[in-house]
Amino acid sequence: QTGTGKTLAFGSVLLSKINPSNDKLPQAIILSPTRELAMQIHEEMNRIGKYNGSKITCVYGGSDIEKQIRTIKKGIDIIVGTPGRVMDLMRRKVLKLTNVKFVVLDEADEMLNMGFIEDIENILSENISWEKLKNSTVLVTGFKGMIGSYITKTCLYLNDTQDYHIHVIGLERDDRNVDPYILNHPAMEFVYQDVSQPLNVQKKVDWIVHAASPASPLIMKNDPVGTVAANALGTWNALQVAHQSQAQGFIFISSREIYGQ
Repeated sequence: QTGTGKTLAFGSVLLSKINPSNDKLPQAIILSPTRELAMQIHEEMNRIGKYNGSKITCVYGGSDIEKQIRTIKKGIDIIVGTPGRVMDLMRRKVLKLTNVKFVVLDEADEMLNMGFIEDIENILSENISWEKLKNSTVLVTGFKGMIGSYITKTCLYLNDTQDYHIHVIGLERDDRNVDPYILNHPAMEFVYQDVSQPLNVQKKVDWIVHAASPASPLIMKNDPVGTVAANALGTWNALQVAHQSQAQGFIFISSREIYGQ
């Protein structure tokens, strides 16, 4: 059932990291490709977070934007929404992401298929200072995948061009077909294991990008258990590392296929 496994896995730990306060700016953002999924996530987040006092709102197209604006201006801790409506609210200078520490891209592969890549890049770059990554250690699970590779290369590029001194720990199942730029970069460290097993990460981690989520329908068809494990157990294991390290931020990138048809 949608919104009871994976959402619980990242949502429960996310809520434990959020510090409900009088600050009106959101501390976390969850992006979803459709309003139906955004509403489901919002409902589940409210269900599991009703006792900790976090203010959670959902924004999407086809609904009263003025009502959403009023809610945001009152102050929120977590915002769930579709890329288009989030961008609209940002353009109106209503939604500011300067305090965001946690990002979830739900059904990331579907958002890319629907052409949201530019919107996602704009959202994640708007008012979110990359300087937060300076002199930090970043764990990227699934660093060989499309999005994981993109984020890994971005960190390494910041090292090469702006001396950010980011240490990147790349986690994958095996060492086959690793991009030469990533493989040979001195800032990289590698851990090869199944993400559904407790993660063998010994160093303190400041930021975690969990992108080890099979996206291909063929993979889901041939290995449904492995796909669910990477999403549910993999997320749990990555969040355990975040908890143990007292990480500053966690980005979760999920697959459309985890929901089935």
